[in-house]
Amino acid sequence: MNKKEKSDDLKNLVIVIAIIVLISFAFGVFIKRMSAPKIEKEYSNGFTLTKVGKFWYTTIKNSQSLQEYDVDFRYSPSQVNEVGVIGNPKSFFNLMKQNDLNAAYITFNFRENVTSAYALAAADISKFTKLVNGVTLVAACTENITDVCSTRPIVTCENQEDKALVIFVKDSVNPKISMVKNCLTVEGRNEELVQSYTKLLFLWYGII
Repeated sequence: MNKKEKSDDLKNLVIVIAIIVLISFAFGVFIKRMSAPKIEKEYSNGFTLTKVGKFWYTTIKNSQSLQEYDVDFRYSPSQVNEVGVIGNPKSFFNLMKQNDLNAAYITFNFRENVTSAYALAAADISKFTKLVNGVTLVAACTENITDVCSTRPIVTCENQEDKALVIFVKDSVNPKISMVKNCLTVEGRNEELVQSYTKLLFLWYGII
């Protein structure tokens, strides 16, 4: 084999290796794109909600201070359509302002089917009211029937009428939100309770 033939073979080998490398790179990029998580977006009332993992993220604004907050929700607006609404839940903060209040009660009936959704409701609603509105929610019970309730205020919508605003988290097979007088009731069971209070947050902050 002469020098020219050896040179041609070497060039061909280099070309073959380069082609293999390019194919491998292109295949790797294709696999990476195919395996990348799908980004879901939903648009509602001027808001863009982006799903990352299990949560939906957006930015809300305090209508008074104009301060913006990056927040997350467990459901999107379209996923809470079936939750019924009675009265005007948005009036809750108007009543707080009219009565110069910076705290309210969030109360639970421990005779009911208490699940982890209760804890989520208390944590998420309290987080939003404190962060965005500067309103502290005081955890309470409707009856003194557990060790937890022995150290908590005993609060119902009725015994606080004309005294304080109350958010009553209630177990129910019919998910809904109702605002009557001083009482804002959030109803549902398990994930439907989560959907109910998520819709309440959407209503409060103008997302729906």
